[in-house]
Amino acid sequence: MHLEHFQTRVLALEGLVDGARDTITLPAFRLSGPRMSVDEEGRTVTLDGDKQVLPSREAAVLAALAREAVSEAGVVSRDRLAKAIEDATGSRERQHEEQIDTVMSRLRSRLGDPDLIRTHRRSGYSLQLSAAEVEVF
Repeated sequence: MHLEHFQTRVLALEGLVDGARDTITLPAFRLSGPRMSVDEEGRTVTLDGDKQVLPSREAAVLAALAREAVSEAGVVSRDRLAKAIEDATGSRERQHEEQIDTVMSRLRSRLGDPDLIRTHRRSGYSLQLSAAEVEVF
């Protein structure tokens, strides 16, 4: 909605209330999109308006984490992250624990907020955003 159109509607509502004894309180609302958008095919992430192109491994891991956040399913296992990396790179070489740790470290650094990705000891990782704050396409 254009700002001028919105202002016109507010003025019209004020005109309806003018002179009335009762007060009309309009609910506050916030127009915003998701905090994080992940484009799997384009390997990009937009976080708080900042768009970045990610290397294939990091993009695959972030997409897996984002899909879980959207579905509210929870933790992504290290095995699933390894599979996501293998699929993204076309490699059939098994990803080792250290490689996943390296990808997670780089991804946290790129995102600029290390607390956005939570480590669940012995089970995997999760994105610390609600389903409403994330979109994956």
